[in-house]
Amino acid sequence: GSRESVDNDALALLPPGSYTQTQSDRPSLMLYLPETRANRAFVSIQDLDGNYHHQTQVILTEDNGIVEVPLPSDASDLEVGRDYLWQVVFLSPGEQLAPDTPVLRTLMSRVEENSSIVGVGLDGATLEGLTPAIALEQAVDLAEAGLWTDTLQVLASARRLNPENAELAEEWSDLLVQVGLGDVASAPLLSTNAMVEN
Repeated sequence: GSRESVDNDALALLPPGSYTQTQSDRPSLMLYLPETRANRAFVSIQDLDGNYHHQTQVILTEDNGIVEVPLPSDASDLEVGRDYLWQVVFLSPGEQLAPDTPVLRTLMSRVEENSSIVGVGLDGATLEGLTPAIALEQAVDLAEAGLWTDTLQVLASARRLNPENAELAEEWSDLLVQVGLGDVASAPLLSTNAMVEN
């Protein structure tokens, strides 16, 4: 049915195993959205004891491509040393959340900041000065440290600032191909974040 196709075609941009680490207190989750009937996504973040850290509904545009779902500003920071389960459900117009609704799940752990990775451009202030060269250097350091979420976030931010830069586009593509996501490597990076509805 249509609901299955909505779910099967939408992807969270994650390495195999659906486990990722971040050193950001406010990481984002990157999602690939095909042309889909889904018009909203329900995102929840909880700790492994089942306590909700945050839940929100994201309004989706009709554009297909890669969208960044940020941890909303009214959510508290992720704590170092804790694992968080992120769950994303895509809903079509008029569809309600049900027990059998397909769910994308990933486990994200926040780790101590690595002092050797300098000036990681994950907040708005730093992003202003994120040149392609700095972004590429940071991405390599972050990837080597196993910080997948942060690697993607830096490259995505740099690509939005420098959409014509071939080196950034190539690095982005290589990164996704390495983890078996080559099919979506050429998908457009949507210029705005998903609209978060409080």
